Amino acid sequence: MRATQSRVHRGPSRTKLADDHRIDVAAFGERQLDDVGLSKGPAPDDATSGSSRLLSAITRCPDGVARERQVRAAIRDAGFQWLCYWRIHRMGGSVRHAAWFDTYSPPAWRACFERSGFLSGDPRIDPASRCDWPFAWDLASLCADRHGRHADPATRRFSESAARAGVRSGVTIGLPTGKTFQRAIVTLSSARADRRWITDKAIGEAHAVALAMHEFVEPRLRHLIADPEAGVLNDVQHAVLRFVSQGISNREIAERLSISTHVVAYHLEQLERRYAARNRVQLAYMAGRILHE
Repeated sequence: MRATQSRVHRGPSRTKLADDHRIDVAAFGERQLDDVGLSKGPAPDDATSGSSRLLSAITRCPDGVARERQVRAAIRDAGFQWLCYWRIHRMGGSVRHAAWFDTYSPPAWRACFERSGFLSGDPRIDPASRCDWPFAWDLASLCADRHGRHADPATRRFSESAARAGVRSGVTIGLPTGKTFQRAIVTLSSARADRRWITDKAIGEAHAVALAMHEFVEPRLRHLIADPEAGVLNDVQHAVLRFVSQGISNREIAERLSISTHVVAYHLEQLERRYAARNRVQLAYMAGRILHE
């Protein structure tokens, strides 16, 4: 996910993973949202829910400074200290691109997170990518296997870094973006060591804050960050993808399209790379979702 304008800060711009895949990360904050020119606007008509009330309040704010005061107060009132907002582009179980709204993140947490490659191993990402329900967590339970031990060294490293940053418990919410492979993930966190303090009321308030931030940030984010799914498949690529989803062999695809099997193989390689599919089976699964958007 690449920034389309120089005012979006990038850095570290890429996170290196063990398989040498690098995740593009674009960072932005309240000031960049002001630069978009959409920060002011009419408040939502329906202000009955907690999220709508907060969305109405921050929409009426004259600038990012006033908005930041409003949002920080809402985070505190909900019982949390920090808020991290990500939009991730995830394919084949791997995060390929990410945008990080870091105004409300713990100091230096984003830089540590990127430098350490936690976008590939944060145990909150997978459940938040699959489910729309908020879930409460603490580091002890989040980073332990079924026997109560840390699952692996990478998870232990994440847990230790998060604890140093004051991210020890919280609520994480995954939210749809309207794009098949993109997801917003919002986490409100606290330095408290366990999640027993996180009541249903705290989860509800966290959800309201997360929804308000998502509804405010997402339309503005489109003006700051290039869409990694942008770009239209050509006719041959589209046909190859459709045939793969139907389980048709390379030879049959070549015959139907009047091209060589080498050309089919080339297009398959390009499609697997584009959609981060590890093999033909995974590409076929993704194709069903891609073609039905």
